[in-house]
Amino acid sequence: MFAPKVTLFNGQVAFVTSNVSRPFVISLVPTVGNFAVGFTPIIANIPEGVSLTVSAVISADRRYVRLSVNPNFTNVTDVFTFSFQGGGGVGGQQGQQGQQGQQGGQLGQQGGGNFGNGVGTGVGGIGGAGGQGGQGGQQGQQGQQGQQGQQGQQGGGLGTTTIQQPVVEQVTVTTTVSVPDGGTVLLGGVKRLREGRSMAGVPILNKLPYVSRLFKNTGVGRETESLMMMVTPRIIIQEEEEEALLGY
Repeated sequence: MFAPKVTLFNGQVAFVTSNVSRPFVISLVPTVGNFAVGFTPIIANIPEGVSLTVSAVISADRRYVRLSVNPNFTNVTDVFTFSFQGGGGVGGQQGQQGQQGQQGGQLGQQGGGNFGNGVGTGVGGIGGAGGQGGQGGQQGQQGQQGQQGQQGQQGGGLGTTTIQQPVVEQVTVTTTVSVPDGGTVLLGGVKRLREGRSMAGVPILNKLPYVSRLFKNTGVGRETESLMMMVTPRIIIQEEEEEALLGY
């Protein structure tokens, strides 16, 4: 039961709302950074409830009120979800670092080999040490590159992204009526039917072909809801209200 009261001047419009906002992720916007790709969710708030717009015009003899009533009923009946695969950006960055490590290892191998050959012409012992140093630098760079490349592959795995598409049921009624001062107008005829299906049975046996009907029960539940709205205008004359409140 919802019984709001509003006061407005002659010819103005009043709004009454009783809604609950439900957030949904309806879309995604790709965001590109340094060696990384992400998604920014777009969230939409869907109102669910009842809203009423009413305007009142008083007749010249102050006996009747012409009401323009516009009730709106909104309800989220179902939500569809869509999932798809999206790439990770951190793995791409690690993979780039692994590639740079491999290039650095190749340069270290060439530099170490040249140093070993040049020094080996004069002093064989130093040349041999230089060659071993170049080989050790190559192995170290390859090991670092392999570790970073593995981390990049792990971080760059595909992830699941989900968006939501709500199904909104909306009922709108627009009417104009003339109501005497203190009278009531009833707006009805808006009905909602909700149907649900439930099943209960013996596990395993209720899935056997041909004999499954003997081990399960299926029930269908229906719920009917009727929406009615009553509007009662009352003309307020300021002089009369002042006399009633102040007593003179």
